[in-house]
Amino acid sequence: MKRFTTLFLAMLGTICLTTDANAGRYRTCNGDAVVLHGDPTTRVSTISFPVGSTAREDLNNTLDHWNSMLGMHLEFDPVVNFSGNYRLGNGRNEIAAQDISGLGLTTIQLDACFWWFESQHIQEFDIEVDSNTAWDFGAPPENTNDGNNSLRYTAVHELGHALGLLDNNDSNTASVMKQSLKGESWSAGAAFSRMHPFGDDAFTARSLYPHSNGHRDIATSAFEVSQTTQNVSETMANTTIVVPNNGTFTVRGSFSNLGKTTENFDIVYVLSTNTIISTFDTVVASGTGTAPPGSFHTFSWTGRVPNSLAPGTYSLGLILDPNNNISERLEYNNVALLRTRVRVP
Repeated sequence: MKRFTTLFLAMLGTICLTTDANAGRYRTCNGDAVVLHGDPTTRVSTISFPVGSTAREDLNNTLDHWNSMLGMHLEFDPVVNFSGNYRLGNGRNEIAAQDISGLGLTTIQLDACFWWFESQHIQEFDIEVDSNTAWDFGAPPENTNDGNNSLRYTAVHELGHALGLLDNNDSNTASVMKQSLKGESWSAGAAFSRMHPFGDDAFTARSLYPHSNGHRDIATSAFEVSQTTQNVSETMANTTIVVPNNGTFTVRGSFSNLGKTTENFDIVYVLSTNTIISTFDTVVASGTGTAPPGSFHTFSWTGRVPNSLAPGTYSLGLILDPNNNISERLEYNNVALLRTRVRVP
C-alpha cells in the first residue's frame, strides 16, 4: 500500500519583480522534481463559482492561462463542475471557496518518497480561496498597482502550487509565485493577458512538464522590482512632466520573455493623444532588446519630444516588436500604457 503525505501551501498576500531569469522553485524528491502524476481532471464547485458568474469567469481566465502555455505536456483538463460537498483527500482535484485564514490555500497529496526505487508524485490537489475576502474581480488596471485582493492573481498563484511550484520570495525573480502579492498586473496590454504566469513561472513549469511544441511570446510590464526592498513600483511615476519641443526626458520600462527561445526585438516609446497606445503614435525613443526564455529586465533610455509635436498633454506608451517581426501566440501583451503623462507647452 502506498503511503501518502498531505502538504498545505498558503498564499498570504504583496508583489516583487526582478531582473534575473529562471529562478523558479519547485518541490523535489531525491533531487527529482515532484510533478502532478494523478488524474488532471479539475473539478470546480458550482456553489462557490456558479456558471456564468464573474468569479467563475475569473477562474476560467486563470485556468486558460496555464492550459494555453505551449511547451508543457500537462493541462488542468478536463474542467468539470460539481455541486456536492467539498472534501480534502477524496482522490479528486477540487477548487472551492471556503472560510480560511489567508487569501488562498492549496493542499497537495503526495505518494511516498522512497530513495531506493521511486520518485514522488502529486496524486491530488485541492485549492481553496477565502469566502470572506472582498475580492477584486476582472483584470487589474494595466498601469496601476492598487494593492487590492485580486481573485485572478490568487487563482493563478494557487494553480502554480497545484503543478508543484513553490512560493518564491527571492528578489531576483519575476513570478506570480511571490507571496504577499495582491493583484498587481505583471503583463500590460489587453485585459485578458494581464494576470498571466510570468517569465520564471513559464520557464519552470515547462522544465517540469516539457513538451517539444514551440511558444514565442514577449511581454511588456509597467512594473519593476526594488532589489533592496523587494517592493514593486511602476517604472514611471504617476505624474505629468513638462517637456518642450526638442527637450529630453527619461523613459523607463520592463519586458519579459514568456516563450521558449531567446528573442531579439525592437522597442519604441510613443506619445499618444489618448490612452490607446499604438504604432500610429509619435515615437520619442527607440532601441532593441534581447530576452532569453524566462528573463525579466527593467531599463531606462532618453526620450526626445519632436520639434513638430503640437502643444498639449500626451499619454506615454511602450511597445515591443512594433513591426510584428516575431510571430507570437499573444500579440496584445506587447503594449503598455505608463502612468507618466507629458505636457508640451
